[in-house]
Amino acid sequence: MATPPTPRVVDAVVRRGSVSGVPTPRSARQRARDQRARLLEFIRFAVFAVVFGAAVYGRANPSCTRHLVVVRRRSLTLPPPATFDWTSFLRDRFAGSAALSAASLDRVSSVEQFWAYLNRTFVPSLVPDVLAGRPIGYEGSYLLGVVRLRQMRVAPVPCSPTNNMLDAMAVCFPSAFSSATMHTLPFGGPSGAMFEWGSNDDPPINAWLIAPNPDYEHGAYAVDLVGALAADQATVRRLRDNGFVDVFTRAILVEFAVYNVAVDRLCAVRIEFQMPAVGGVTPRMALRVVNAFPYATTPGIVVGIAEGLFLIAYANMFVSIVYRARHLRGRFLSSVSDLVDAANMVLFAVLIALRAVVIVASARLLALTAPAAYTNWQNLAYTHTVVVNVASCCVLFTCLHVLKYLSRLSDSLRSVKRVFAESSANLFAFLLVFIIVFFGFVQAFFMAFQGDIVAFRSIWQTFLTLFGSLSPRERFDYDSVVQSNYLLGPALVFCFVILIDLLLGHVFLAIVHSSYTQQHLLQKDLDFQKTVLDTLNGGGSPAAMRRLTLAQRVRRMLDLLMRPASVSQVDRAPAPPAAAAPTAAPS
Repeated sequence: MATPPTPRVVDAVVRRGSVSGVPTPRSARQRARDQRARLLEFIRFAVFAVVFGAAVYGRANPSCTRHLVVVRRRSLTLPPPATFDWTSFLRDRFAGSAALSAASLDRVSSVEQFWAYLNRTFVPSLVPDVLAGRPIGYEGSYLLGVVRLRQMRVAPVPCSPTNNMLDAMAVCFPSAFSSATMHTLPFGGPSGAMFEWGSNDDPPINAWLIAPNPDYEHGAYAVDLVGALAADQATVRRLRDNGFVDVFTRAILVEFAVYNVAVDRLCAVRIEFQMPAVGGVTPRMALRVVNAFPYATTPGIVVGIAEGLFLIAYANMFVSIVYRARHLRGRFLSSVSDLVDAANMVLFAVLIALRAVVIVASARLLALTAPAAYTNWQNLAYTHTVVVNVASCCVLFTCLHVLKYLSRLSDSLRSVKRVFAESSANLFAFLLVFIIVFFGFVQAFFMAFQGDIVAFRSIWQTFLTLFGSLSPRERFDYDSVVQSNYLLGPALVFCFVILIDLLLGHVFLAIVHSSYTQQHLLQKDLDFQKTVLDTLNGGGSPAAMRRLTLAQRVRRMLDLLMRPASVSQVDRAPAPPAAAAPTAAPS
């Protein structure tokens, strides 16, 4: 049996013809006007999403990590088309195979191995002709200019030999490289002044771009490799014999750019060797791919047209958001969907500005590139990566905006949206507790196992290891934890599983379930109130409702309360068959 309405609901129904949560009946013209406005708003958003998708997926280059190019084979007798991964090809070529070469990039951990890698792996990878001007098939790539080696070193500080070890490491060998500790005086060689510091000769357009590491943009000790095997190996030996790397070296960067005609992409390669004060070498390679000729082909022109249409659609959406903010005023800040739309518009503005800078910088750098000169493509490639990252966030917010329109289709979708809105405060409190507890476990695992287990060598690596362990597929090695500390290891793992996996996980499910239950009961109450209103109205128009007297409305309410089943069930029940007419008696 349906829950009877409260006296407040009855009073609202009798006096005003509406109930709480149910809108007052509007005229047909007003409803048509609202539906037309919503339809136009949806069409405007759909056009905006379509042109944005065409522009983003046409320019968002997935080859920032890997770029797949299908090699077409015209012969019908050959196997199916092969797949050529250009980025992996470059990575394997410049890094070397760890299984086949002892001088590969992955095995560099000391200064001696660093020189062996440069002389035996990296310099031969620049030749023969594949990377020197005459490509071979689809695997051919061209070097744009020369290869530059840049060294970042700290200034030596005189110290007394009577100082203890800690003071000597802090004073004589500064560990952190910055503008305050940077060394700019000549050093090396028999005369002690063979290598000279020089400022970056980058074009002014690079000042508008984002640098991968701003600390390395002030200047460096630079040496160029021209791409000839004998000359480059002689240069590497000269650097090694004259002490180019010493205890004051903090980083060596190997930077160059490669262009491939087949894939029409430019890859900015940066091999970084970190040399901390405590010793050792940590290598890292970054390959960032950018489309240097965005409007040189027919697909590029089509995407350019989509970008122009996107600017028009963005201006339209921006004006509508500003108008809505001025119309709602304070209520605009209390709406989560409106705040998400405003944040998305700001991200779109940043995306458009960065995209314009990348296009202008690419054209200017191509005009400056010479075969025998070095051109810094790192800032352009890194800025392009930032553009792709911002575009990914815009795509996410745009997809979330679709929920605003889906919630208008049915009450079920609207209830799901209200579940998230209702549980947002509790979920925020839960997230705060989860971060505190989880970060406590991160610190505990890092301090306990950083010296024995590779997965806990740093705070960030420990965070990734523990966060990945929340998935059943990414469990960390429990045996290594027990072997490292057979007392503290099992205790930490047990507490982590109990608090994070079981307790906090079930608290999260309980919060969502409680919000869903409340919204489900609220929806049932609203449905019942709407049924009451329809019953009192008689299913007619607002004019017919106004013709009902107070006694008729009270009688309808009493009839509704006296029904044994819910109103919806009674209304949907089939009508009883009409009684048969009595037959006349035979005469």
